[in-house]
Amino acid sequence: MSVRCLTLEPTLPLAGSKNLGGVFKKVHRHLIAYADLAAANAITGHEREAHAAVAELRRLRPNYTVALWLQDGSGWSDNVVFLAEFQRIAEGLRKAGLPE
Repeated sequence: MSVRCLTLEPTLPLAGSKNLGGVFKKVHRHLIAYADLAAANAITGHEREAHAAVAELRRLRPNYTVALWLQDGSGWSDNVVFLAEFQRIAEGLRKAGLPE
């Protein structure tokens, strides 16, 4: 995992340093970005782009699934509008081909 993190963010200190948590936070932001991109493309009918975003998402985290998306984000907010959009993203991820 640290090699992938350093590839994504080469300016961060090497693995084993005290700042390794920062590397994982940055990778998590990339995961969210690819999830949003995959869902948006799937929902708007851009299948090729949606599948490409899912491929990148799974490159970063090979075993990532819709269930993990729902689990990871379950505590992000209790706002009703956010929760509705969060579920819509999950549906988009399914449509984009992310496994359940």
